[in-house]
Amino acid sequence: MIQHYIPSWNRVQRLLLIATAFGVIIHELAHKEMVEDFGLRVRDHCYFQLNNPSGYVIHDEPRGYFPTFAISTAPFFLNSAVTYTTFTIAGGMLTSRPIGSLSQLQVGGIIVLIWLGISSGVHAFPSSQDTKNIWNATKRRWWNPIAILGIPAIIFLLFLDKTKAIGSNYVFTAGIAYLSYRFLRFLFTSNSLGWF
Repeated sequence: MIQHYIPSWNRVQRLLLIATAFGVIIHELAHKEMVEDFGLRVRDHCYFQLNNPSGYVIHDEPRGYFPTFAISTAPFFLNSAVTYTTFTIAGGMLTSRPIGSLSQLQVGGIIVLIWLGISSGVHAFPSSQDTKNIWNATKRRWWNPIAILGIPAIIFLLFLDKTKAIGSNYVFTAGIAYLSYRFLRFLFTSNSLGWF
């Protein structure tokens, strides 16, 4: 693993966590909002801390399989959407006019948007607890057709969780940036009159 080759890896991890705290907050907010949408009580929550875990939402046990699945996967979809949106807005600002014509405020806004996108993207993957919750719900309700159909998604989420240690969350974030870039290229090449 990479941590064996970098001196003071714990400090590096802590700095990365602080730099990407926005993504942890969005991740936990997605859990909390989904819990409340299903009418469950939130017993305790922490949007960000410098401990393990870096955030958490403790709530009542959902009764069905779908609420468990939705609560556990909500951050993946929300964080990914925030990442894509911020990258697309920043890219649109960069490509809509020459870079030299941007004001300092606009350049600062672009930098903030890119930072928000990166920090949200690297925390999009489900945590080990999230994948454990889904897996346990699937084992308890193995006969449920939704649970059976969800097994490929569960395997994918487990894969994402296990590969975070080798930086797959950063590769995922770069992939979203590339999709945003391709979308902007499509807009600019299909619209000869310019932006929108």
